[in-house]
Amino acid sequence: MTGTFISMFNLKVLFLAFLLLAADALAARVIYSGNFAGSSVSTRTQKATVVDDAKAEAILENIATWSNGEFTASKGRTTGIVTVVNVEAAASKGKASELVQNMQAVVSENYRPAARSPSPTPASRPHSPAAHKLRRRSPRFVRSY
Repeated sequence: MTGTFISMFNLKVLFLAFLLLAADALAARVIYSGNFAGSSVSTRTQKATVVDDAKAEAILENIATWSNGEFTASKGRTTGIVTVVNVEAAASKGKASELVQNMQAVVSENYRPAARSPSPTPASRPHSPAAHKLRRRSPRFVRSY
């Protein structure tokens, strides 16, 4: 009895781990980092988000054109994290925080996911309620004049 319980528990743990890995494979991390000039060293403020892979690739390819060269993006070789940074350091931490918000706004304004094919109208779908009503009509409900 105990052996069966342990093996069932192991199967559940393995299944949960598989689901977590599968979910992680469909998402990418993006870090928006605003650099600003500190007292003696350059410091930064940042915000991390999780986006789908298509959006991460679009950010990598297009952030420089979307922002007119104000921001750049790079992807870590080992981690795969996309980092968006400002090209010129901001004057203060407050300005750097504004830049981080601007980075996110630029991405939201310009990123458009791939267009999906339009869904068929309800009457053209074979199993829709509207199509079902059309099929149910029988001659006894049709008036003859």
